[in-house]
Amino acid sequence: MLDILLNGKPREMGRRHGESLRSAIRQTIDLYQELWKIPAGQLLDRVNGYATSLSALVPHILDEMQGIADGAALSLEQVIALNARTELLPRSVLECTSIGLGGELGQNWDWLNTFKGLPCMVELQPHGAPRIRAFIEPGMVGKIGLNDAGVAVCLNYLQTDQIKSEGFPIHVLLRRILGCTSCEEAISMLTFSPRAASAHYLLADDYLIISAEATPEAVYFYSGQQVLTHTNSYRSRNESCPRQTLVDSYLGKQRQNVSSDTIKRALALPGVQFPLAKPGEIETLHTILLQPRLKQMLVSDGAAGHAFTTYSFRNL
Repeated sequence: MLDILLNGKPREMGRRHGESLRSAIRQTIDLYQELWKIPAGQLLDRVNGYATSLSALVPHILDEMQGIADGAALSLEQVIALNARTELLPRSVLECTSIGLGGELGQNWDWLNTFKGLPCMVELQPHGAPRIRAFIEPGMVGKIGLNDAGVAVCLNYLQTDQIKSEGFPIHVLLRRILGCTSCEEAISMLTFSPRAASAHYLLADDYLIISAEATPEAVYFYSGQQVLTHTNSYRSRNESCPRQTLVDSYLGKQRQNVSSDTIKRALALPGVQFPLAKPGEIETLHTILLQPRLKQMLVSDGAAGHAFTTYSFRNL
């Protein structure tokens, strides 16, 4: 898997991103434009509210997106749209199972297999902020990952009753979480940020694991449990799904023997991981394990039964 280092001021860091991943970014956008079904001439109108929110509240992230656009020879609205890919999708798609256990986080990344081979690892070294290790789709400013302050985050899609045309898209919020130095700071940021859509964020630092269901209207937090799990259902609404039941049942039998391998085995359970699928269907493309105390993440090319590669922070 490609692993690139991005540092410097926001525009410079973004340009390096765009130049290094130009082909993959353009391919990713082409795939999403087929899924969005938005005419190219209407894309600017669809992302204008997000651009306004970014400019007003996190101009450095918008500047980084402009750098990505410059480096990849794309328009800024295309890069904003890529980072708002979930908000622009016309239908809900089940994505991901996440687990917090023993100070570590893990999740399956379940997505359309037409994207297989495109995601990559990045290390971001922004000025005046924590260094970040993130597993991203090319052209995105954030996704699943951790930082050198020991904050880690996993993601689960949640169906949104009404997606807003302004505020922060989910993947921008992921980047903002990775800019925090503690779970408490991330909670405050999530609570007071304008949110465009719903998602579940599983957070960890050296001391806490917190489950946060965030909708455009409210954020619901759960913590203080030995094990935290989540799929694509609202626990705040007492919803569940078969994957949730399978994971909870398995982990409930493992409480006296927990480790990184316990998370891997749970994510590899039949009925939890998505099997190999026909082209254009969902399967488990990667499994990610986050170890905030060790400040490293492990990623498999495929389900949890595959070999994992370990990614740490580079020596400065």
